[in-house]
Amino acid sequence: MTGPYNTGESMDDIHLRWRHTALITGWAAVILGLGHVACSGDAPERIDVGVGDEGAEVDADVGTSNNTDLIGDTKGDYLDVEDVSVMADVNASSEPDDAGDSDVSGDVSPDVGPEQEAGFPFDWYCYEAVDGQVSFDFEIATSTSSYTVIPFSLDEQGWIDPQKIATPSGATIDFYGDNFFQLYGLEYPEIQWINAITIPAAPKFEDQLESGNHTMEVHTEVDEVCYYLIETSGMATEIDFNIYFVGLDDIGLNAQTAETHDDFQSVLSSFEQMYEQVGLSLGEIRYVELAQPVVDAYRVIHDEWDIYELLAHSTYPGADVDSALSVNLFITERFVYEPVGLSMGIPGIPGYHASLVSGVALTGEYIGDNPDDNLFTAVAMAHEVGHFLGLFHTSEADGQSHDNLDDTPECYDFDQIWDCPDGQNVMFPFIHYDTTELSSDQGSVLHVNPLTK
Repeated sequence: MTGPYNTGESMDDIHLRWRHTALITGWAAVILGLGHVACSGDAPERIDVGVGDEGAEVDADVGTSNNTDLIGDTKGDYLDVEDVSVMADVNASSEPDDAGDSDVSGDVSPDVGPEQEAGFPFDWYCYEAVDGQVSFDFEIATSTSSYTVIPFSLDEQGWIDPQKIATPSGATIDFYGDNFFQLYGLEYPEIQWINAITIPAAPKFEDQLESGNHTMEVHTEVDEVCYYLIETSGMATEIDFNIYFVGLDDIGLNAQTAETHDDFQSVLSSFEQMYEQVGLSLGEIRYVELAQPVVDAYRVIHDEWDIYELLAHSTYPGADVDSALSVNLFITERFVYEPVGLSMGIPGIPGYHASLVSGVALTGEYIGDNPDDNLFTAVAMAHEVGHFLGLFHTSEADGQSHDNLDDTPECYDFDQIWDCPDGQNVMFPFIHYDTTELSSDQGSVLHVNPLTK
């Protein structure tokens, strides 16, 4: 593997340019500093406030696959990928469509809640906090392969701090112990009101998956904590996408031309090759057209807030669970700040759309330059989608922090970046034309996410 692209910078300058790569140890320190607070006080009142599509089932499972080196070293260009571990926004706006059928035992304003545009298709429940503590029960079926529980603040304010889950066997899933990495999003004030907890989070935690009644404990400063639950079963094989093009008409790429656009179809084909290593392929692809004023405002991305505002223009692809469980991908004309892509969460919040952090954003500036640059765009897409589905960097740029998987190589010396043993992995922190590999354990993480089905 060759070294970083020669821009005329010294290695110190290159390291400075890559300074925004998130360090796992820093996140862990912030989270662990919050302290472990046991729940106490009277049992909170349960308030049923939403009814979704109860008959829908999401198919997913823990899957594995052999590694395959798809593409060799073609060019030495490394670019920084800015990855901020932030969670998705509820962006409440309307009353549940089936509110009349709900078991409502408390007053909930009709203009709040995770009911956006076409309607939020999941059952969701709220509990009053008592002395800053909330404890709620949820049931996991015997057929479940994985589940994701998402606690959040109904008014999108304040912070919530998941403490632990008590399982039916009496075991504890401790978010200030072995599962601390699942709370990385809590560092960021804008998203401290929500988190997505997937069990099992990695193959080493498969024994944490149990059927029966579970109890989750949450520490909070808000008056009410809500949650919704997604259970998956079966073998996942596909990922559905909602793809938005923002200002790429100069290369003839928009919602109408995407299906026959050779360069973009090359990007999708290369992405699919990478994910097929772990048994996943492209599912339904929806190309969505944005209003011209939105395109004009966000075709050039200057900072993260541009991305947040752009993602708020995503829309629900349908009112059913299956449609909601899809990844929003925004591809813009270019980024003029350091990264080439941004994922809104590790993992992102499944099933949310039309919110400030609903999906993944990517620069499209390399599409069509040449076949290698189409591949580069595919690698960036694979990397950011990997984050949104729960994958962390194999190694962080400090050389001391690594993901929580047993079969991914680790790099300890980024001064010799070309010698890093994980330098060809999709989740290496600096993307390159040949960072195309996914491991068996990484495949397992992708398969338990409800966005794979």
